[in-house]
Amino acid sequence: MVEEIKYWKTINGDQIEYSKLEDSHLLNILRVIETRSKHGVTNVMGGGISSEGDSMWGDVEIITGDRALKLYDYDGLIEEAKKRKLV
Repeated sequence: MVEEIKYWKTINGDQIEYSKLEDSHLLNILRVIETRSKHGVTNVMGGGISSEGDSMWGDVEIITGDRALKLYDYDGLIEEAKKRKLV
């Protein structure tokens, strides 16, 4: 069976394989995801910007709990942390 290569997308758009994340980065990602799952993640769908560029619109949803964890592939990141015996 071929193992799927998973990537984390950084805030500036770079993609890093889970296996190449530094331990400290991986643990920080997990902490941020856990916090966001409790307090909520703002998800904006659809919408656009006015022709003047001074206003935006869209459907806004706050995602919490298991849905937020799934959005960030928490299980996949935890699996990587367990392989390294970090958690």
